[in-house]
Amino acid sequence: MRFLPNFRKPVLLESVAAIVVVLALATSPAYAGEAGVSRSPWQMRDEADAQLTAGHPEAAQATLREALQIDPKNPWVRFDLSRLIQKQGDLKQGRALMEEGLSVVPGDPDMLYACALFLGLRDEADDALGLLDKIPAAARTPSISGLRQKMAIRLQTKQAQALEKNGHHAEALAMMEHAESAAGNDAGLVNDVANAWLDLGETSRGIALQRHLMSQHSPPTIDLRLNYAMLLNRAEQDDELNTLLDELDSGQNLSAKHIEDIRFLQASLAARRADNARHAGDFVAAGAALKPALQRDPDNTDLLSAQARLQVAMHQPQQARAIYEKILQHSPKNTGARLALARIMGEMGDRNSAQHELATVLAQTPDNDTDGRLAIAEAGVGIDDLAAARAITDPLRKTSPDDRRVLLLSGKIAKADGRYSNAMDYYKQAGATDEIATLQRSRAKGYVTAGIDYLSKTDGTPGISNLTAREIPVEVRMPVSYGGGMAFVQVDPVSADAGTLPLTDLANLRQYGKVLALSPAGLTSASGQSAHGTALGVGYEQGGLRAD
Repeated sequence: MRFLPNFRKPVLLESVAAIVVVLALATSPAYAGEAGVSRSPWQMRDEADAQLTAGHPEAAQATLREALQIDPKNPWVRFDLSRLIQKQGDLKQGRALMEEGLSVVPGDPDMLYACALFLGLRDEADDALGLLDKIPAAARTPSISGLRQKMAIRLQTKQAQALEKNGHHAEALAMMEHAESAAGNDAGLVNDVANAWLDLGETSRGIALQRHLMSQHSPPTIDLRLNYAMLLNRAEQDDELNTLLDELDSGQNLSAKHIEDIRFLQASLAARRADNARHAGDFVAAGAALKPALQRDPDNTDLLSAQARLQVAMHQPQQARAIYEKILQHSPKNTGARLALARIMGEMGDRNSAQHELATVLAQTPDNDTDGRLAIAEAGVGIDDLAAARAITDPLRKTSPDDRRVLLLSGKIAKADGRYSNAMDYYKQAGATDEIATLQRSRAKGYVTAGIDYLSKTDGTPGISNLTAREIPVEVRMPVSYGGGMAFVQVDPVSADAGTLPLTDLANLRQYGKVLALSPAGLTSASGQSAHGTALGVGYEQGGLRAD
């Protein structure tokens, strides 16, 4: 095969080898069922592995289903099929299929072990431990005992995180220290505990634990150094990570898995450096961080995504859109890339296409994938499709009423929709002090204003040229919800009094014909000349608009 020397990645060589295996199996008499020879479930399991390596998960699933029909009691065929179904997104069916084996062969140690291992991969340490405890001590192989210890430590670290979340910091630290002691010098267990320290926010303790383990080996193995590199990557200790990666990349006897891990870490480091430079506004440095990494690994999704984010920051949405579309051509189920593409489409005014992308992601996301569905709802808010976002968060509030992330996003949607009181309710349930303060600051302040206008002119003739006038306007403004709206009431009482014409001063009355003009026959009595009234106004105004 002349094209083999052109491959630069050992993983590709493995893929070619896997294809050869599949072809060999497909042309073998056992595969074809010739001469009455049928494949055993174990052979079919190996065949499914080869199909997966060659990039044919559907064929692998069909092979495993056939093997399980032949031998439903085989725990490892069931394990492989359940794990494959789960990887394809059906978490519920994957677990149900695995647990079905417990009823097919009740109490079987191998089935209990396989099911516990499956639950461990789902990070369900408590349930996994429950199954392992059902295996009699005499039947516990070293592998079973090792898994039991691993699940026990993982359960302790999860309990420590729960304690920390509830404010019990000292108890959380004590639980973690107990888990650290139980891990001993086992590389896998120490790696779990070190990462748990990072989850708890104790980065320095996690790194110190891994360093101590490495110091126990001279020199440390490649696997130990890679575990440490992964931890540094999580902790974003980039300078030390860069030095370690240079050492690893120049090392000898690297397996395909080692090379794959190193490439992942190199890409992650380059993407993070580019993102940091982009956030700082240094687009030149961001591009420089990505260029050598992309030359080394041009189809890496993390690097391409970082490049797309840089294009967005540089106000080049069309180029960013092309990059995300390229990613999706190779990885159509890449949720992050598709959501980013939807956001760019929305910014470009292509709302229909953006909604289509969100609908595609939603159709691929299981109902119980809260993180995935929240990301879709967040993207819906970003493209101003609040109805689609609400259609996701409303059911989530029923299934996860106390989930802070669900409540926060529900509040964000309500605020964007102008339902400020609802938004405040969600924020209060979530205990979101920053969001509550921001919403309260946006609420208009109520107030009352009043004044008086008084006029007194008494040097004229009462009832004719004198005037005493009062106007006392009062305005009350009251905030309505948290959107800046104001209801107002205006009351304006006015009184005017000219006095009473004095009939006893005949000389004054006769002057200039005052009385004769009013009544030629004369006046026998005079009433006071006054008037009183109140103007009332009620209205609402918000954002420059007013109605009253």
